[in-house]
Amino acid sequence: MSNDVLDTLRHDINEIDSDLLVLLAKRRRISHGVVEYKIANNKPIRDEARELALLEKLIGYGKSLGLDAYYVNNVFQTILEDSVLHQQAMLQKNLNPDALSETHRVTYLGGQGSYSQLACHKYFSRRPGKLVEIGCTSFEEITGKVEKVKPTLAYCQLKIPVRVVLMKYLICCSMHKSLLSVKLLIALNIAY
Repeated sequence: MSNDVLDTLRHDINEIDSDLLVLLAKRRRISHGVVEYKIANNKPIRDEARELALLEKLIGYGKSLGLDAYYVNNVFQTILEDSVLHQQAMLQKNLNPDALSETHRVTYLGGQGSYSQLACHKYFSRRPGKLVEIGCTSFEEITGKVEKVKPTLAYCQLKIPVRVVLMKYLICCSMHKSLLSVKLLIALNIAY
């Protein structure tokens, strides 16, 4: 295969990727209208029965196009999660307009690009107000930040071998009215 052919194929893929982004932005705009309707009509953000039916339909359609069901499910789970998080953020802004001026400080174990930092950004960046991410190098540093900086939430992920299975533990510390609350959550996936 010559470089010209490869360049042409890559160019075609880049165009398709750009088209996908345009469609995702269009989907987000329509989703914005959906949440406005839900707010006005006191409807819940999640419609799990609809999500399940939609995923089944999309997986079936994807299979008919020669796509792997797991791949289609992952792509659309991500799209649906983004939509729900976007709608929840809009609902929070609508219900609590004063929250736009709040600052959320979140401490986590790891630096830029760590799993904890990415999870922090994923779950907190859509909250109304300002997000301050505070990366820490140790659990002791996190607890020190909880005491001094008083973050909205502090968490870290620990991997602890249990027999042959590697389990993930998520430790959440939160401050409320000068009281420190520590929770140990056992999770394979971090989900709020």
